[in-house]
Amino acid sequence: MNTTQFPLRSIIFGLANLCCLLSAGQQSLNCTLLGRWASGPCYCVEANADIVYFTKGGYLDIVDLSATANPVLLSETLISGEIRGMDKRSDMVFLANGKEGLTIVDVSSNTDPEILVKLPLSESDYAYDVDVNDTMAYVFGQYFFHIIDIRNLSEPVELNSFETQHYGWEIELRDSLVFLANASRGLRILNITNPLAIEQLYQYDPDEYVQGIALKADYAYVTTTSGGLTVLDISNPSEPSEVTNIPIAGFTLGATVEENYLYIANAALGLIIYDITTPSDPEYVTELAGLSEAHRVFVSGSRAYITRLAKGLSVVDLSDIESPAQVAHFEASGAIPASVIKEDLAYVLEEDHGLRILNIEDPANITSIGFIETNDYSAQLDVEGNYAFMACRNEGVRIIDISDPAEPVEAGQYVGAEDAEEVFAVGNTFYAACGTDGLRIVDITDPGTPDELGFATIGKDASKIYVENNTAFVLFENSGLHIFDVEDPAMPEELGSYVPDGTAMGIGVKDNYAFVATWDTGVYCLDISDLSAPDSVGFFQGDFNIGDMVIAGNYAYLACREDGVHVLDISEPADPQEVAWYKTSAAVYNVSVKENEMYLSSGREGLYIVRLDLAQTGLPRHYNPADQSRYSAFPNPFTAKTELNMLLQQDSYVKLAIYSLDGRLVKVLINNEFLEAGNYTIPVYSLSNSENELVSGIYLARLLATNNTGLEVKTIKLVKY
Repeated sequence: MNTTQFPLRSIIFGLANLCCLLSAGQQSLNCTLLGRWASGPCYCVEANADIVYFTKGGYLDIVDLSATANPVLLSETLISGEIRGMDKRSDMVFLANGKEGLTIVDVSSNTDPEILVKLPLSESDYAYDVDVNDTMAYVFGQYFFHIIDIRNLSEPVELNSFETQHYGWEIELRDSLVFLANASRGLRILNITNPLAIEQLYQYDPDEYVQGIALKADYAYVTTTSGGLTVLDISNPSEPSEVTNIPIAGFTLGATVEENYLYIANAALGLIIYDITTPSDPEYVTELAGLSEAHRVFVSGSRAYITRLAKGLSVVDLSDIESPAQVAHFEASGAIPASVIKEDLAYVLEEDHGLRILNIEDPANITSIGFIETNDYSAQLDVEGNYAFMACRNEGVRIIDISDPAEPVEAGQYVGAEDAEEVFAVGNTFYAACGTDGLRIVDITDPGTPDELGFATIGKDASKIYVENNTAFVLFENSGLHIFDVEDPAMPEELGSYVPDGTAMGIGVKDNYAFVATWDTGVYCLDISDLSAPDSVGFFQGDFNIGDMVIAGNYAYLACREDGVHVLDISEPADPQEVAWYKTSAAVYNVSVKENEMYLSSGREGLYIVRLDLAQTGLPRHYNPADQSRYSAFPNPFTAKTELNMLLQQDSYVKLAIYSLDGRLVKVLINNEFLEAGNYTIPVYSLSNSENELVSGIYLARLLATNNTGLEVKTIKLVKY
């Protein structure tokens, strides 16, 4: 074995680089995907004769609509990733596929589509819309407009990009010009004659979000979120002039022109039709109400296809242009921010739609068995007995009777507080974290008439709650954890509190320990044997933001939005270790756990079921203690002579850094260096200048060692008097 002494390195680097070495470029560790429910909002549609191509969540559906009363589903293809825009050309469908970038699907066989390629966009941009011609695909992303050479469909190549600063909703092509509905940045007109030298000709900013753009002759029809319809004369694209503005109530979003008519999707009013026989002077024809959440519109022949997000896809007959009528509808699902698992059922919250119940007995064949529409903007839910409790923010808490999962019905509603963010049910009582209204305790013995028993307000941002043994652990995003005795619900008594560094996002309890996850620092492990004085005994720092957390058994499951789910072994709270992760194609907002299975709520892309391939003890099934590194510090409390002693059983890549107790990086001792197996001694102090002095306090020295057995994470608490 080698014995080496390292000089102190005073390299200070950003938290973004504090990553677990294996996680970069690797989709999973100690996890296996079991199944998907990839249904979600409907954002885009195209049609060719009676064949309709539309998306819902992560699926591309192809339907034969020859008989509107009896549509035939030809195929449903899991694309993976959120699908926000579409263009079809010949036998190819081009998808703006969220953070997956551009996805090209061969639909020469409508019953057996084939994904040809996925091309991530430069700048790791998120794709919102796409338009194509014979040689190029034009993709509008979250921050850039991209030009992609598609002459070789199997190997598309991005040629150039243009910064747009905000997302794009729609693209319109005309010869060598491209018109971009650029949301908060207005309308952009670009000259793309030379794809390698994109030139902006004009930027029109109506001080509204520009969401839709359609063209006819020398005129552009621009729709804005609340400003209605604006007509621009674009005969000189370098100097367009405003011709007229037509106020329209509600949000005007997508727009398209077909022959002499302009069709507009309006979120409140549905489909609106204008006659533009005289392009400069649109004349109102009619509107078809009842199509709430209308988002985009596509017209083919005598039909209009309106995407309606969680409401699905509506097909409208235009044979009589003054009396359009809906002739078909396809259901979709809402974005999923949370789920609860009970036995073989998943209770899935659809953000602005309702509550769906899924049969998950066979993860490879998940089916929807029940649904109730509420149309509330919901954040979280809990299930207790025969009831589901939906935290619906400004609408309070909805109580849903789920005794018959096939037909859930609303049993009651609690509206005694605003901003219901999270609810936790125990027996005949639920506890709600209600933002500005703090903690609310409600008796639901009669769900039809919920009765508030008591409340406590500490801060203005109560967001998370966990209850155990008449003790409520409530998170306030900016003032941390507050612990209440709720044995007498009429008079909750605060027992203690703990303020972590960062925005508190998740709370869980195991034995005499509480775990607080923060968005921007990590996970704090608190000894709560004395509830009046929670004491930090351990800390985990990752390179990801944490949006939520659940504790189950020996593990903390972290919902990390775009970074998927990460799993910590917390069997030793003083030394939490990352042992698994799974990266999804879309953001993970919430995780539920049943035995060794994780259910990941992934927003617009639905539900993932992932198995955690670790033993119940909290250690890998093939764990061998001899494979683990050894790590200690002496003397501690430390002095100028304190050294960190490290025994590596295997050759490893090593990162060693010191943090303050609140998670702030203090200094880096070893920065991702390859070390052979052996003993190493690293002095905490090797320089005496003030930059490297550690003031009195408590610090955490964290070791990350990556080797053939995976990732080892060890933390030592250092005390400086």
